[in-house]
Amino acid sequence: MIDKGLPLLPPLRFDNMFSEEDLNFLDSEIRSLKKYKEDYHTFEGPRYNQILANLYLFDFEKDRTVSDLILARLPKEVTANMMVPNCRLVESFLPYQIHNDSLECRYDDGEHSYYFIVIPLMTCQAQTIILEQWSHHDHFVEYKEEHDPLPVEEQMTEADYKKYFSHDWPQERLYVSLKRAFDWTRGSVFCGDMRSYHGSNNFKEFGIDHKNMIVLFTKIKVQDFVVNQAKVSELYA
Repeated sequence: MIDKGLPLLPPLRFDNMFSEEDLNFLDSEIRSLKKYKEDYHTFEGPRYNQILANLYLFDFEKDRTVSDLILARLPKEVTANMMVPNCRLVESFLPYQIHNDSLECRYDDGEHSYYFIVIPLMTCQAQTIILEQWSHHDHFVEYKEEHDPLPVEEQMTEADYKKYFSHDWPQERLYVSLKRAFDWTRGSVFCGDMRSYHGSNNFKEFGIDHKNMIVLFTKIKVQDFVVNQAKVSELYA
């Protein structure tokens, strides 16, 4: 991955992008591929060594009935020149802690991380929270080793931290500030820079047994990143 001081991509949300027919097809088709594995929490934290989710994997280049439909529904400003080396349907049983997705892709020379793209398959009291903080370290412990706590007036309030991250370590609150919270609506799409730290709210508090989504982890050529960043910034504005 190349870091040339490229600006962060703005967080984006698009509503009503997928029909019921689209979503039912995608759910059924991806599961029918039978490429399945369990996702364990493998680093330090309250969820260490617990199963977080079932992952139903697909190949964006080869499984064209799935990827062509997804591309047809996503905004062209986002998908132009985008590569998707890692993608999956996620059946999540426990909320994810603060992390980023920088290392979900492998990068060749001249490539850079791009967006993580989430397509909720449910409408429920789940949220994905994007923070102001970012890094190329996926683990927030590494971020804290290189950064001091924020000034008190910039820290997420105790009330907001309890609202969003009651399942995470309380000491993380001193290092984080809120950028945007995405409510989960079936058929919507939201996008966040792969370098941005983010996490799930504690959906278990609302009696939600599990939540389902399709996630794309993407990358792009550096020269295309600059062009796309300008285009998606106009969408954000």
